[in-house]
Amino acid sequence: WNPAAERIFGYSEAEMLGVPFKKLTPEDRRQECDEFSVDVRRGKAIRDCETVRLGRGGKRIEVSLTLSPIQDTERRITGIAAIVRDISERRRLEREVLEIADFEKHRIGQDLHDDLCQHLVAIAMLGNLLHTNLAEMGIRQADDAKQVTQMIRNAVEHARILAKGLSPLNLAEGGLMAGLETLAAHTEELFRVPCSFECTSAVHMDDSEIATHLYRIAQEALHNAVKHSEGTQVVIRLEADAQALELSVNDDGVGPPDLQKRAAGGGGMGMHTMQYRARIIGASLEILRNEKGGTSVICRRPIKALS
Repeated sequence: WNPAAERIFGYSEAEMLGVPFKKLTPEDRRQECDEFSVDVRRGKAIRDCETVRLGRGGKRIEVSLTLSPIQDTERRITGIAAIVRDISERRRLEREVLEIADFEKHRIGQDLHDDLCQHLVAIAMLGNLLHTNLAEMGIRQADDAKQVTQMIRNAVEHARILAKGLSPLNLAEGGLMAGLETLAAHTEELFRVPCSFECTSAVHMDDSEIATHLYRIAQEALHNAVKHSEGTQVVIRLEADAQALELSVNDDGVGPPDLQKRAAGGGGMGMHTMQYRARIIGASLEILRNEKGGTSVICRRPIKALS
């Protein structure tokens, strides 16, 4: 129990020596702590696991935890060495980055809706007028003008769908469930890939920050599915039981060959952003090949962490 541990947790060496490590473990992380202990006593090391521990006064501290078995000369495990790093500042910066990204998305969405869409609507009106004039003059290119006008109207509708997707989730309009259902419908309309939302029982989410992060995770996973999976359908599922809330995005496509590498932190910026969002709300993010051979992105958050 070195000076760094005293700074992180606020307890002196005299206060901690001989005290079970569970003193520093939140109630909702006790099972995790027990599982870590069992694994290390079997000789398995736990490396850079991001979790939460408690400081003086019950303060929750975001940490990176590494646990290693201590062995004697006969390779018998006699103890556990723990290295704890305070990652609170890094998490704070991650939150700021996501807030800036969300703000920029909202700004771009407003520009699309209020500026670009209005220009396109004006052009469509001129196109419609041109079609009418050409038709009255008996010029055969009137049908071409009509077709161009319809294409512009389609572009307006697509731009509006994109703008809505970039806007913040409005809990007043039905919350997370309604947002995910709308996301599925708009994605199907925009990309022409069958996309549905499933929720067997009502899941209420009062925390707007958590709901927004879950929505953005689903949005990113859905975008990856329709763009890269080569599948024929995508399903968003939202479920909750006594233990956890689970959000998943599932496709029936080919699935990338490096799923576990991506889940461990590889992949592009979208994958990193999903990982950041999951960690910020105390959730896990898993990417695996499902029974249809496609990809499932599963975000699971313990119910106790929701309070």
